[in-house]
Amino acid sequence: MADGFPKRRISAHRHHQQPIKALMFSPNGRQFASSSGDDGTINLWDGEDGARRANIQYSPGCHLCEVDVSNSMLAAAGDGGITLWDCKTLNPIQTFDGFFTNLFFSADGTLLAAATNSIITVFNVKTHTAIASFETDSEGPDKMAFLPDNSQLVVWLIEVDSDENIFYVVTSFSLLSEEQIRGPSFEALMQLPDMPLWHGVPVWVNQERDQYYLEALFSQHDDPVPVLWIPRELHARQLVQRRCMIAILCAGGRIVFLRLPTTATGTVARAGYDGNLSYGRPFQQIVVAALPYGQNMHVPTVLVRNEVQEDEGLVEDEAGGFTS
Repeated sequence: MADGFPKRRISAHRHHQQPIKALMFSPNGRQFASSSGDDGTINLWDGEDGARRANIQYSPGCHLCEVDVSNSMLAAAGDGGITLWDCKTLNPIQTFDGFFTNLFFSADGTLLAAATNSIITVFNVKTHTAIASFETDSEGPDKMAFLPDNSQLVVWLIEVDSDENIFYVVTSFSLLSEEQIRGPSFEALMQLPDMPLWHGVPVWVNQERDQYYLEALFSQHDDPVPVLWIPRELHARQLVQRRCMIAILCAGGRIVFLRLPTTATGTVARAGYDGNLSYGRPFQQIVVAALPYGQNMHVPTVLVRNEVQEDEGLVEDEAGGFTS
């Protein structure tokens, strides 16, 4: 990788007979799980040396849609419901009936959010009970995240407009009142462990037609605004975001790594964060005020030349293997 990032391949494996459909790390990074949706195979890996720890089979004859792993549990979901395994003993712990396509553990591993189409259910995996259920008017969630105190579930919902263009809307649900909240606040987004920060301001990937971009929520605004555009010439297919970096999977299997400036000097200072979550200004004023902060910047084209790496990073191949 460019800009001083070290390049070191930890391991390479080809244990999946089908293409890898899901890959998730535990919060402490000590283990991760990969799965093939077609054959229901789940592999559990050691996060330190990349060695495979276990091969687990999802419900026979059922389609596997998603996996997630906490520091102590592995979860798998599909049309055969949800199954939980103990990561140490590898014994199944609990099952939940239903059809689920998305999963997400809370940071402490006590809660599990699961979604199917427009319905999101939150389970307490310690008591093996469903504690909340939310119905949305969307196509379902793209991703989900719990606040550290488990009081809210922040969800990036998939929306489709009248022209069938896909975009994402961020909202949150209170686990105390079981009500939907109109968009998470600046303060709430700043609490998310994996929330990408652009100069100290929370940002995330969105799209308009075939144009991907980063949008940010400034402390004095009610609505997010675009701050950086991803060049169309990258031919982005999928984006994965974490605290200080965004990985862009491009056509042909190439990966671009976008490193985010995380210091709070500059942008967040100019945004004027003083703990007041919103000044309630009209949308037109929001756009005008936001332009000096981000200038709707494009990713420098040098990224295409220096940081697009062929056959490096985590790349799915036809044999269902991956490298890291």
